[in-house]
Amino acid sequence: MKKTLFIKRVLIMLLVLFVISFFVSCANKENSKETSNVTDNIISEINDNADAIVDNDYERPDYNSSDEFQSETLLYPSQNNEWSYNVYNTYIEITDYIGEEVTELIVPEEIDNLPVRVYSVSFPPKSIVSVKLPSTIVIIGEHAFSNTGSLLKSINLPEGLIEIGDYAFKECDQLVDIEIPSTIRKIGASAFEYCHSINSLTIPAAIEEIGAGAFWGCTALEKVTILNPNISLDISDLTSKVIYGYIGSTAAAYAANAKIPFKVIEK
Repeated sequence: MKKTLFIKRVLIMLLVLFVISFFVSCANKENSKETSNVTDNIISEINDNADAIVDNDYERPDYNSSDEFQSETLLYPSQNNEWSYNVYNTYIEITDYIGEEVTELIVPEEIDNLPVRVYSVSFPPKSIVSVKLPSTIVIIGEHAFSNTGSLLKSINLPEGLIEIGDYAFKECDQLVDIEIPSTIRKIGASAFEYCHSINSLTIPAAIEEIGAGAFWGCTALEKVTILNPNISLDISDLTSKVIYGYIGSTAAAYAANAKIPFKVIEK
């Protein structure tokens, strides 16, 4: 009798243990699902934030002049396999190309997780035929491409560019189509001097200054359109056969003084 009672008690205990184990297992599975869902949500949020950060890295602030960001203090110079550059708090200034000879020069958008804002290479490879600039570029420095000789035929000038330095494209006599972006504020002295193949230009309304001789010797210029009625012009700036501009503008006065035919743009 006692033996039978003992067996019943053991069976009841085993049954209780089984039931407890079953409920614990179910609870663990539910917690695991909740934990997995929480983890998935966190990972998704991190990825979304990372995408947003990457997108923001390539957004270019609206600079009105080079002084707005060139007042930053140089942190240190550095280099990689292709470029020598200066590192500032918020941007990179490329100072030299040290890579192999190439026909197509592609300037990077960023280096060391900072946007490339200034291209100041004075001695680019003489073998280049075309140049691709990133949308992050704000300034093209002095003599940036003037040493490329007669090989350079094409370059994009991205929206966001505000300044082209003195002599930047001097004697690049194979350049034909130059589209000056609407954001440009200044074109330096002799910037396109002796670019014999450029046949037309549109000077945007945002531009405030064109340096002396910026387009001197551009003998193929057939047409120049000037959209800023108050732009500062030097007598040696343009040698175009026709100038388009607004009535009463400095472009109209320049054309009259230089004895260049002037055609009116209707507002």
